[in-house]
Amino acid sequence: MDKNENKRKSVAVIILNYMNYIETDECIQCILKQNYDSYHVVVVDNGSDNASVSYLWKKYRYSSKIFVVEAGKNYGFAKGNNIGISYAKSKIHAEYILLLNSDVVIEDRDYLDKMIKADAEGIGVIGSRILEKHNVEIPMLYRYVTFPATLLFYLASMSECKEHPLYEIFWKKFLEKYKGVYLFKGCAILLTPAYFRYYDGLDPRTFLYCEEDLLYLRCKKVGLREKVSETYLYHKAGQSTKTLYGNNRTGFLEYMLSSYKFVLWESIKMLFGWT
Repeated sequence: MDKNENKRKSVAVIILNYMNYIETDECIQCILKQNYDSYHVVVVDNGSDNASVSYLWKKYRYSSKIFVVEAGKNYGFAKGNNIGISYAKSKIHAEYILLLNSDVVIEDRDYLDKMIKADAEGIGVIGSRILEKHNVEIPMLYRYVTFPATLLFYLASMSECKEHPLYEIFWKKFLEKYKGVYLFKGCAILLTPAYFRYYDGLDPRTFLYCEEDLLYLRCKKVGLREKVSETYLYHKAGQSTKTLYGNNRTGFLEYMLSSYKFVLWESIKMLFGWT
C-alpha cells in the first residue's frame, strides 16, 4: 500500500485518562503533530475526581479531531478502553483502533503511518517498540500462556503475594521446565480490522494487567498473529499504576493475580479445545 492509500484508513486513538490529565494532554499533542491525516482521538476519562474532565473538555470542545468521553467511574484498563472503542466504532466508524497509555511520548511524526503500514494479512494486533529511561529499549514481556505453566506461575505469584518464599521457590522450580512466549508491552496496541471481525474490544474481565496475555490467546484462538512494528515511542513507565498503589510490590501482585486467573482459565480451555 502506498502512503496515500494508507491515509484513507480511519484510525481512532484511544487514550484512557485517570487523574493524569496533564500527561494525557501531552500525549494528545503528540498525536496532533502526526503527518497521518485520517485520525481522531477519543479520550476516555475513567472516573477521575480531579479537574481532568473540566480541563480536557474546555480545551478541546471545539476540536473536530478530539472527543472527550466520561466513563462515570473507574472501570479499569480493559473496560475503560472498550468504552472508547465502542464510541470510535459507532460515532467515527474507525477501521483501526490504537490504544495508547496516557504516559507515552511520540516524537516520530510518521508513527501512525508506520503502524498502519505494519498491517498484513492475518495480523490481529500490532505492537510498538518501546523506549524507557535513558532511551533504553525495553525487552519484550516474557509470559506463560499455556497450561500447566500458567498454573505454576499463578501458584508461584500467589506464594510471593502471601509472602511464602519457600512455596514460591518450590513452584518456580517446576516452572523451569516450561517455556513461555514473548509479547509486546501493552502501552501501545493497534487493533486491526481483522481483529474486529472476531471481537468487539478487549477482554472485559480484567481491571488491570495481563491484557497482552489475553490478546495473544484471543488471536491464537482464531488463527490471527501479532506483530511488532519498527517504530518507537517513549514510555514514562509506571506513572498510571503509581496512582493506584505507589511502588508497593504486593499491590501490583494483587492486581496482576486478579487478572492472570483469566489467563489460566483460557489456557485450560485451549488445552481441551473448549470454546
